[in-house]
Amino acid sequence: MKKSVSLLSMALVTLVTLVSCGGSKTGPAEKVLKKKVYAQVVNKYESVGNFVDGVSLVSNGWNQKGAINAKGEEIIPADKHELGGVVEGMIVVQDTEGQYGAYNTKGELMVTFKYDDMKNYCSGLARIKVDGKYGFVDKAGKEVIPTKYDAAASTFSEGLAFVGTEDGWNYKYGYINTKGEEVIPLMYSDANDFHEGMAAVRTKNGYGYINAKGEMVIQPIYDNAGSFAANGLARVVLNGKMGY
Repeated sequence: MKKSVSLLSMALVTLVTLVSCGGSKTGPAEKVLKKKVYAQVVNKYESVGNFVDGVSLVSNGWNQKGAINAKGEEIIPADKHELGGVVEGMIVVQDTEGQYGAYNTKGELMVTFKYDDMKNYCSGLARIKVDGKYGFVDKAGKEVIPTKYDAAASTFSEGLAFVGTEDGWNYKYGYINTKGEEVIPLMYSDANDFHEGMAAVRTKNGYGYINAKGEMVIQPIYDNAGSFAANGLARVVLNGKMGY
């Protein structure tokens, strides 16, 4: 079963601790920009977003998105199809040709437009996709983890990310660290992000939980399993019944 399908299991989770990767300093444009500059900006753009780390995303509609700095200067030309948020000092951008790249908050193009898909940065890395294969790139544009996997987590969580390779009609999943080292072998039929030191994985016997060393700390007996939350509980399904 492909990861796009197996991820449906996560819909069962109501107590999930999300990975926190985002900008820090925020504020509305009318308070960040000088009064005169603000008037010029709102006259120029149809939409002006809140500032995050000194950058505001602006738009004039379809294929006319860009970004400005706190002086009202356009640091990313408003001719892009889509921009992600300001995350870890980076902005992932999709151009009008459908390719992805990334700028820093100074408006410098750090990752050239050559990827078929790209997620926001987290832990200093962003997931990329080329010709159906996944890898990760750093903020300087270096492919730290080559695009060789058939599936991969959107971000790293607690220093690890699940990755997968095709195994016939199914996938085999394991985990890599931020150096690209496969620290937990690709041996599971499903895998999920680490939360509170544990991750739900599926073996031939069912879902269980492993720790960051790859040790099975909760035996794989469940029909489905969600992530652990800060309160120490995880939602599980056994014989059609849910519990924690």
